Amino acid sequence: MAESPNLAITHVEAAQFSPEQPTNEAIDKLDKAICDSESVAVTTADVTLTSTQALENVYIKATGAMTAARNLIVPDNKKFYLIEHACTGGFTLTVKTAAGSGVGLVNGDKKLLYCDGTNVVGPF
Repeated sequence: MAESPNLAITHVEAAQFSPEQPTNEAIDKLDKAICDSESVAVTTADVTLTSTQALENVYIKATGAMTAARNLIVPDNKKFYLIEHACTGGFTLTVKTAAGSGVGLVNGDKKLLYCDGTNVVGPF
């Protein structure tokens, strides 16, 4: 099945039997991508968000006791994120893609960032 390029929302197929199911799923996924939030623990290693965590949440709150500077790695899909660095430890949290550059946050920062498909840029 075909999907939208950034949020991976399933397209309705031509002449699909019972099109309300994929349509409702697409509406729910879009609603989550705009409104939902996720807390992730960042402590002793970099954290890579799953596609579901990243694409179905606009607000990501990093929590936990960091033991060193860490990376929060997001997929390279084009998308805005509101990131809160609520970890303890006094270390920088860099939000980036696996192969691109990113933006560093210090404890207490809340920043609106954008993944342009390669790098994470901002704040806005």
